[in-house]
Amino acid sequence: MYSKIIFNSCTGSGKEYARLLSNALNIPAYSLEDAPKSDDNDIIYIGWLMAGKVMGYSKVKDKYNVRALVAVGMSTQPGSDTTELRKNNNVPDGTKVFPVQGGFHMSKLPFIFRMMMKVKNPDIVKKLEAKGELDDFSKAILKMAKTGDGEPLAWTIDEIVAACK
Repeated sequence: MYSKIIFNSCTGSGKEYARLLSNALNIPAYSLEDAPKSDDNDIIYIGWLMAGKVMGYSKVKDKYNVRALVAVGMSTQPGSDTTELRKNNNVPDGTKVFPVQGGFHMSKLPFIFRMMMKVKNPDIVKKLEAKGELDDFSKAILKMAKTGDGEPLAWTIDEIVAACK
């Protein structure tokens, strides 16, 4: 049984996933800064992705019993292979890992990340446009990269809820 959800959100997507999961699972959600420390039960941690790293996870896993990790990224496909996520973040085998797509809001990024994405976004656009016909998921990424703003294709939590009930 999960006692709480702890989230780290850069532009709001982690917070939205925490709200949705909190309502669906009927457990409280706290920001990383406001989370009460307790070692009583397992937690779900939600963090945003930057270059394959789930931000805040390395700190949280030392303080809490993280049994489920939700990785939120602009181009993260729900249900995709989690091998690289596990490897990049040193996630133990017993921890459930859920990649989900988040929104992208250039204006909300800290300055250094905004500068990085100003360089990276044109590459993302170029690669996606070179593919030709795109699925809806890729179209959402393309919109985010082109405009610097956008929401995920869907706020998908069904798989997480089913695995964490």
